[in-house]
Amino acid sequence: MRRNNNERDLEEYLLRIDHKKTDDDKMRTKLERISSHRCAPTKLILYGSSSNIKFEYIEILSKSLETSLYLVHLDLSGNKIGNDGLKCLSEGLKLNSTLCHIELRGNAISKDGMMYLSESLKINSSIKIIDLGRNWIGDIGMKYLSNSLKVNSSIVDIRLHKNQFSHKGMMYLSEALLVNKTITNIDISHNSIRDEGMVYVSEILKHNSSITNINFRDNKFGLEGIKSLSEGLGCNSSITEFDLHGISINSEGMMYLSNTFKKNNFVKKVDLHNNQIGCEGMRYLCESLEINSSITTIDISYNYIEHKGHEYLMNVLKTRNFIKWINLYGNTHYPNSYELVPNMLHYNYSIIYLQHSYKNYSRNYCYLLEPRNRRQRIIEWMPWKNHHVCRKLEPRFHDIILTLLYLFFISQIFLRREKRKLRQKLRQQKKF
Repeated sequence: MRRNNNERDLEEYLLRIDHKKTDDDKMRTKLERISSHRCAPTKLILYGSSSNIKFEYIEILSKSLETSLYLVHLDLSGNKIGNDGLKCLSEGLKLNSTLCHIELRGNAISKDGMMYLSESLKINSSIKIIDLGRNWIGDIGMKYLSNSLKVNSSIVDIRLHKNQFSHKGMMYLSEALLVNKTITNIDISHNSIRDEGMVYVSEILKHNSSITNINFRDNKFGLEGIKSLSEGLGCNSSITEFDLHGISINSEGMMYLSNTFKKNNFVKKVDLHNNQIGCEGMRYLCESLEINSSITTIDISYNYIEHKGHEYLMNVLKTRNFIKWINLYGNTHYPNSYELVPNMLHYNYSIIYLQHSYKNYSRNYCYLLEPRNRRQRIIEWMPWKNHHVCRKLEPRFHDIILTLLYLFFISQIFLRREKRKLRQKLRQQKKF
């Protein structure tokens, strides 16, 4: 990117460096450019095919961070910098005031490295997004991190997937989140959080009002954990998205979640992919969808839902025009299950995406999801089809109701015109 001598181009300038294929001299000059004023990048990506980066490069990078004025995004994923490298990098983060996004995935960081990083996070006030996934933080490392989050007020997004911490680490994190009011997104997927850890999650949901998105994917909690989660969500009014992918939720667990959906009208996106809710769990979910009006996106793929569960869902979607995105892929459907879809789409005008696993029947209704045909469905849709009273009337009364509504609106228009004429006459009389 060409840059002027007098003015610094503030657009994003990406610098990608493969430290495995770059000479030492070139590597030094490129890393020193971070502290430059004319050609400094705003985003730096260091990669080397998952190989260990030299400690010398981390020292140069740390010194450059101390005086950097433009670097906003730093990606060190998969470089295996280790605890010593993180210790050196943390010294540069203490004095840096521009970095907003840092990625440290797959860097062999353990509890010792988290001790150094937590000290820098207590001082740094610019980092907003931090990715620590695929490391070895453990419970003790979570304790160090939690101590820094109690003080830090800039981080809004923290990713802790695949870090081998259990309910003890979740306890430390809950203590921090009861104090911290700035974090909005948390990723704690692929850890060893069991039922004991979900008790602490419930306390977070009850008392924290800033978190909007939380990811529980592929953890190891069971029915008791689902109960705790449901209790927390019942008292929460900030969570809009949560991911329960691969938790092995059965029909009984779905019963607790559906009771929560009946009370909670803030959740918009629910991911139940790869669970075991079955037809009975589908019935509980549909009962909650008849009351809930906030959920717009549902992923219920790979859930052992047969024809009966499919029928429950189609009947609900005929009367609920809030859901926009549904994934039914990987369920044991029968060909006659897909004959219900075109009938449902003639009543429902809100769905814009519907995925299934039976390709032979896709052409029968996919054309109804196209934008031009969706507009036509909106025109054909009538309010009495969804109204619980008018829906019970015979078809011949539909025209009567429509005619009465039409006459009411026309009469309102004429009344307004007459009022305007009277006002004009009164104004003229006052003048004379």
